[in-house]
Amino acid sequence: YKSYHLNGKLKSEGKYVAGVAVGDWKYYYSNGQLEQQNTFDAKGDPSGKWTFFNRKGVLTEERPFGDEGKRHGDNVIYYDGIKHYVITYKKGKIVQSVFYDKKGNVLG
Repeated sequence: YKSYHLNGKLKSEGKYVAGVAVGDWKYYYSNGQLEQQNTFDAKGDPSGKWTFFNRKGVLTEERPFGDEGKRHGDNVIYYDGIKHYVITYKKGKIVQSVFYDKKGNVLG
């Protein structure tokens, strides 16, 4: 499956099986830059590590998923390409949050 922005540039690409998004998917900004990269399991649930980028292609977030599409592991948020905070999930529940300054020092 592919969809396009009004300007003709690729907007998304991936695969549907029986109307359900499965496998690897990519989404793009209208400027052609990768916006996000995701994976869905055979049931259409989020799976693996999803990555998000800003319009300039700088990584903004890494979002891990475990069983049954629940967040599991370290969800890392970046600000200007630098790790800003990490939210740790275990089977969909937050177990820890850690914030960092611009030099990478732990704030709390």
